[in-house]
Amino acid sequence: MILSVQGSGHERKEGIMDKNQAYIQNLTMEQVPWHRLSTAYGRSTRFPEYFKILQSTEDAEAARKALGEITSNIEHQGTLWYVTPFALIFLVRLLEKAASELEQNKAARYIGEELLDFFQVIVECVQFMEEEADVADVEEEPFPLFSDLLDEQYLWSEEYDEDDELEEQEDSEDIFYSVYYYSFQALLSVRPLLEGLKGTVLEKRAAVLEESLEEMAE
Repeated sequence: MILSVQGSGHERKEGIMDKNQAYIQNLTMEQVPWHRLSTAYGRSTRFPEYFKILQSTEDAEAARKALGEITSNIEHQGTLWYVTPFALIFLVRLLEKAASELEQNKAARYIGEELLDFFQVIVECVQFMEEEADVADVEEEPFPLFSDLLDEQYLWSEEYDEDDELEEQEDSEDIFYSVYYYSFQALLSVRPLLEGLKGTVLEKRAAVLEESLEEMAE
């Protein structure tokens, strides 16, 4: 069910998939309203800052802190959040960069290992949600397009106080299934990269993730 696509007709489904793949490949950091997306602890306002650090640092400790801020906010106790599918797009790109710098960047190996392990956690979250839906005999379909998640009706308010830790705004229940669905779709974009990790220090972790993705896609 997590791989189902809304709509009827083979050509329609293929067209939707192509649009979503293009969206995943071409989305820029500036096109995401991070300050209006929820995390486990509030809003993802500072995510661009964390990604900037991860893209440029060769300091493993700085990478650990920045990556920890992102991963702890997009998955918590098996729950994925509004920001998760968008963050995963950029985390997959980050893994690609880390993989290309394993020999010369001290932080690259750390980032690569952490991301591969974390992606496995995301797969398990999606799998658990799928199993729970099957047990409850609930059939749901995702929004047709990834970009539909950014419809104004689902975004958090523009007005907020960054220092207000008691913000009580909640996500719409309408986006729940699509958050998991598109988190998985974003993660699937890592598959071409996994093959290229053979023969590197990331090979074993990559193989585990590749097997998990294949099982979910069956």
